[in-house]
Amino acid sequence: MIKFNARLVGAVALGALNDEVTAPWLMGVNFEGRVGGGAYAVAINRHILVGAYDPDGVVDVPELAPIGPLVINKKVLAACRRAKKDSAFTWDQNIGTGQLSHMGDCIASSKFEMIDWGFPDWKGIVSATKFKSCEATHISAENMRTILAISRLTGKGEVSIYSGANAYLVRFSNKNIFVVLSLRYEAPDSDTPVPDWLSTED
Repeated sequence: MIKFNARLVGAVALGALNDEVTAPWLMGVNFEGRVGGGAYAVAINRHILVGAYDPDGVVDVPELAPIGPLVINKKVLAACRRAKKDSAFTWDQNIGTGQLSHMGDCIASSKFEMIDWGFPDWKGIVSATKFKSCEATHISAENMRTILAISRLTGKGEVSIYSGANAYLVRFSNKNIFVVLSLRYEAPDSDTPVPDWLSTED
């Protein structure tokens, strides 16, 4: 049994790929329980990791072990992203059916595929990098769109970006969600971000 905040599930799923044959777990959202209470939801593709923590989340599996990632269909994900803040996403592993509900009323439901693959050590990926505040970043337009979409889904407000040796960490006004971006870009030719045509020199 999985239970997780629906809005956060919709936001985390923005980090998954739509179609990936060689590494199917990249298409799903991974859920796992937290020993101190609550649960995590995480999605990864080749350039971005999106993770969230729900203090009221539940992953009822033996010894709080993670289960395989879930491929959540577009219908339910769209409903999750429109859901009220206290709506819940649930999945029953015994029948393979997941649903979005609010105040006990089912809003959308569907059978989901559970990918029988292991999931990367995402906690190790995050904890192994020492992040610090940064003044300038190089983020692709695609990843920026993902960041803005997550911000809109989880409360808007400010976005803070921190740099590490090989990645950026993005934090939102909703402290229960974060993004890690890999540093895969070509460094600019100049150290200054100001366009040449704004130079005061002739």
